[in-house]
Amino acid sequence: MDRDRAMALPLTLLGGGPVDVRTTLECHPRVYNSTVTRMDRNGRSCYDHVSVTSCWGRCDSNEISDYRFPYKRSHHPVCIHDVREVRVLTLRHCQEGVLPGTERYEYLEAKRCSCQVCRSSEASCEGLRYRAVGPAGPTGPTATRQGVIETVQPMVINNRD
Repeated sequence: MDRDRAMALPLTLLGGGPVDVRTTLECHPRVYNSTVTRMDRNGRSCYDHVSVTSCWGRCDSNEISDYRFPYKRSHHPVCIHDVREVRVLTLRHCQEGVLPGTERYEYLEAKRCSCQVCRSSEASCEGLRYRAVGPAGPTGPTATRQGVIETVQPMVINNRD
């Protein structure tokens, strides 16, 4: 499989035509691969690889100058889910003696995407400059529920032949 087809394949599998993610200007679903790890309160863990459909793309935005403070009117929509669905994954790689329930991973998956004003009740709208760096950042622990710590690591895939 050549590199261009490999990049378009996940979008073809979602039911639409092939999309070249390097040149499109549209907002659409895209498959991301990650490694998920959940650790129980005793330090034992389960992990697995997961493919999650999320939204990706660019949206037209604009600003119009105004004589009143803040001296502009802005409209900056983002590519975000229109419809999402709760998915449950059973993590297959668990250490011996892990507490029951640690193998269950629940996440949201985008079913349809569009350009909309960001809703802070459903997404992080601050931008990259506001995100924490270090253990609590994007690759550190992301949530704690009932004594279970979850970590999501993006997978790096080399598409070169």
